[in-house]
Amino acid sequence: MELNAKSSGRHVFFVAGTGLLPILDFIFFLYRKTIYTIAKEKGGADAAKKVNVYNEPFDLVFSTDFTVEIYGSFPSIKECLGFELIKRLCIINSQMKDPTFKAFFKFSNGDKDFDVECLNGRLTQELVENILGKNMPERIYVCGPPQFNEDVPKFAKSNGFPQDKIIQI
Repeated sequence: MELNAKSSGRHVFFVAGTGLLPILDFIFFLYRKTIYTIAKEKGGADAAKKVNVYNEPFDLVFSTDFTVEIYGSFPSIKECLGFELIKRLCIINSQMKDPTFKAFFKFSNGDKDFDVECLNGRLTQELVENILGKNMPERIYVCGPPQFNEDVPKFAKSNGFPQDKIIQI
């Protein structure tokens, strides 16, 4: 994904359907890092060490301005693999007033969830333009069905986003 320990800035993921699967490990890592950070802030180094069961170097990973946004489209919540993990990460970030992680999903069947922000429509050129325009990301990552993988980069490039910063997963 071209992320490394020194990655910084805003990173935007566009996913559809099973396109979420390749980034679930990354989301789980963010979840563990978030829990570690909270434990360290609230209970100190000993508490943080206890929740870091894999001994991951969380203190050395990502700049303090590193953020992730996921924009996704799925048939339903039930068919959104990893939804509970994403939802819990959204809840934690919201409660801690931490802007590190946000998710915005559209469910074709009309499903909604209070803890994950809803997209009102498809990922159109206008929506991609609005997402990119408010604060240009360091990179965007795209993973979904073939037409989605073709459209989203095209929309981003037409908004002036550089091709070399579009990562197709």
